[in-house]
Amino acid sequence: MLHWGWIVAIAVVGLFALIALHDIFQRKSALKHNFPIIGWVRYLFESQRTKIRQYFISGPRDERPYHLRQREYVYRSAKQLPSSTGFGSDAELDVPGAWAFLNSAFPTLESEAPDDSARPPVIGPHRREPFQPRSFVNIADMSYGSLGRNAVQALSRGASLSGVWLGSGEGSLTPHHTAFACDRVLEIGSGLFGVRELDGTFSLERLKKLLPEVKAITIKLSQGAKPGSGGVLPMAKITAEIAKIRNIPRDHDCHSPNRFKEFRDVPSMLAWIAMLQAETGKPVGIKFCLGDKRFVEELLDALEGTPEEVGPDFIMLDGAEGGTGAAPPSLADNMGTPIRQALPWLDNALRAAGLRQRIRVIAAGRFAIASEVAFGLAMGADFINIARGFLLAMGCIQAQECHTNRCPTGITTHSPWLQAGLDPTDKGTRVASYALRLRSDLMTVVRSVGLASPAELNRHHVVINDDDRVARSLAEVFPYPVGAGPVAPPPFAHRSGH
Repeated sequence: MLHWGWIVAIAVVGLFALIALHDIFQRKSALKHNFPIIGWVRYLFESQRTKIRQYFISGPRDERPYHLRQREYVYRSAKQLPSSTGFGSDAELDVPGAWAFLNSAFPTLESEAPDDSARPPVIGPHRREPFQPRSFVNIADMSYGSLGRNAVQALSRGASLSGVWLGSGEGSLTPHHTAFACDRVLEIGSGLFGVRELDGTFSLERLKKLLPEVKAITIKLSQGAKPGSGGVLPMAKITAEIAKIRNIPRDHDCHSPNRFKEFRDVPSMLAWIAMLQAETGKPVGIKFCLGDKRFVEELLDALEGTPEEVGPDFIMLDGAEGGTGAAPPSLADNMGTPIRQALPWLDNALRAAGLRQRIRVIAAGRFAIASEVAFGLAMGADFINIARGFLLAMGCIQAQECHTNRCPTGITTHSPWLQAGLDPTDKGTRVASYALRLRSDLMTVVRSVGLASPAELNRHHVVINDDDRVARSLAEVFPYPVGAGPVAPPPFAHRSGH
């Protein structure tokens, strides 16, 4: 009788022999045909390349889209651990593009500007139901569909605990978004999910049923991950619940058109916005990734000389840095304008047209830590929206498998097994902790500059290195329109009596 060890050895050898025979006779892979069994090793390492690079090779600031230092800040903030660093910064502070705030000789005292003292601007003050946000930084639009139910519930709970608003994403409002009391902004994409009939036509009646749960409405013209292309929800991720909420079929991938059928130019878009504002009483804005600037120029020309209540109440500007959605590389890598270029340009365009106080600007594009939020506000935003940062707060490990339905942390998947590891109660607390740490650290930056509110940050408070590694004021790199920008603060001017 053979010893059990020999039996195992023979079975293993037999298995490898079968694999080798399969490799030799198959014709799809030349590598496996020419190098049986060994060829599989190459594919194994290729499938794990992102993880190997992340854990063993990359430096603390090498990775994209978020490097280790950014992720560490989010993880530690979400767990309410200290996020301070020791032994100095490991960032290269003198390279081209590096930026820094100009700290004041006489910083604002915390008693003069407590963390909860700054009040963000009102959105849509002329509407029947204006929206008064409670936070300068909020949760960007991420659809239920792209995200699983536990993840959306965690975001809802985190928004409720921290006072940030929660964007619905174009997949419409769901019971998971409304699981906890919080401010919500409804996004309507070109697919009209949740506000459409089965044939794809717009339904004002369905929209009105959602209104009690939302503070504002966003019309998504395009997004940073794939500007010029509609969203895609793979058939594998379309559950019966998602199909019902979106009012779509389940037998094929869900594709959004690359633009709205309800309007085709600026005048018809403004007419549709006006209809929504009148019918809902809510602030209505538009979301886009900046591309052809003539669109914005035509929009501002159309609003010139009109009453203040005419036009979008806000612009949600998405950077070409992308997000959690699936996108073709040709669009993700080579379409649209990055937020650092788009934001100051849009801010200047609104200022030059005399519309800056009329239209709020919400910016999104790879913001994660408080100083980056402050930088975005200084560049010209009224609010900063964050998507992936809040996913990291829930435990995302940047596996970059958001579009595969195999998210290892259970965030962007509908697999019951993978979602089971994501507890909405615990992760919701982490979402809130991250949001509150951002708010506190943002005010630390504000006070260090000698200000009392994030709303006071502008380009005069930031310097950025040019190609010669010479620090220049951000207001010099992106000059404000003559007579339409904030005045540079006088040196050493202590602001007393905050």
